[in-house]
Amino acid sequence: MIFNFSSILLVLFFFTGCIGSSKLIPEKSYRNGFEPVSHQVTFIESSSTDEVLLDSTGIGISLKGAILDSKLASLWFVLEGGKTRLLDSVQNRKAFKKISKDIYKNFDKYITYVSSIKSKRKEIGIYYVRKNYKINIRILKDDLILKGVIQDLDSISENVNFPIISVIPRNGKIGDKFEFVSDTVLSYLSENSFEAEVLTKETSVDKTISKSIALSGDIDPLYILAVNSGSDIYISVNPTVVTTYKYQKRFKKASVSLKAFYTVSKKLLASSTGHSQEVDTSSDNLLLEEATNSAVNEILSQIKRKWQKESKKGKYFRVILKTKFSNASNGVYSLLRKNCRKVSRKAGETIFDFTAQCKVRDSIELLKIITDEYQGEGKVFREFDTNSLLVIKIGNSEDDDFEIE
Repeated sequence: MIFNFSSILLVLFFFTGCIGSSKLIPEKSYRNGFEPVSHQVTFIESSSTDEVLLDSTGIGISLKGAILDSKLASLWFVLEGGKTRLLDSVQNRKAFKKISKDIYKNFDKYITYVSSIKSKRKEIGIYYVRKNYKINIRILKDDLILKGVIQDLDSISENVNFPIISVIPRNGKIGDKFEFVSDTVLSYLSENSFEAEVLTKETSVDKTISKSIALSGDIDPLYILAVNSGSDIYISVNPTVVTTYKYQKRFKKASVSLKAFYTVSKKLLASSTGHSQEVDTSSDNLLLEEATNSAVNEILSQIKRKWQKESKKGKYFRVILKTKFSNASNGVYSLLRKNCRKVSRKAGETIFDFTAQCKVRDSIELLKIITDEYQGEGKVFREFDTNSLLVIKIGNSEDDDFEIE
């Protein structure tokens, strides 16, 4: 038998490849006796506030081992692989390493649904198996809190004042789709201990607030209502359902786009879009619920992470000042610069609009700073306040009234 040099190299490569693959796949198909080999997981949908459905591929030297690895990979995805991962900081990932063996060994506790095998193949003695799993996030999160890996919202809120959130329709489009989706979003917010409300129509708004916001050229009545409500963040909602016709049947697919902004600055904080499957159905709501579940889980995870990080630098406030004294706005601006950061000012004749990031919990604490430190002409009087909005007047007495220019 005659071998040329290329043939010998090919045989050696194949042989060493087999050995290398075997070393990568231990007998029980996971590293360190408990971690998954595979990290091939795709998010399908959020079934509810508590559960997510995942598509997971497992790897093993046996079919049974590959199936086990696919389960572990699903758990890994919820813990630290997905956009809504529970271990979202360096600190809690380090803490998790100490108890990770117990969590992975009890993986069945967190799996509430297992599909049949979606696909399988065998390559060079290695099995690849794909299945769908539903993971109960709430049970997993409770165990991580109990073991001191992550904090619950009550503990976090002792150090970080959690935001008040408004939900409004994008571009003012109010209808059945928005009302259904906003109710679902509100349910998620409540489940996650956020104080929230849905704003669907313009109600009584303070004249000073309307005039102040008009200074910036923004006349969106629902945004003005969000400012008036005192919310720290508002989420704009845009639901759509598209209908197509195939094989003489009507198919529908829903998408829900969510964008979260800081209310006082309109700075984008987070965004996500969820999609439903395309199915033959007459029900829009079923598809909208599927799309909303996907979108809201992701955006809430982003809000929590970014809010906690940003809150260490302070909270955004809007201060609206009414006064007839020409130097009063300079005095307020100076003391805000002294006590806060990222201070900006817009000026009219008798009304002045400030935004600032301050290390205080609410507008009442900010009012105390302004009242105690203001040294200009006149006195400071509170006219209106909410969580992140403060309207003050500087005059000779509370009865002073100013024409809003």
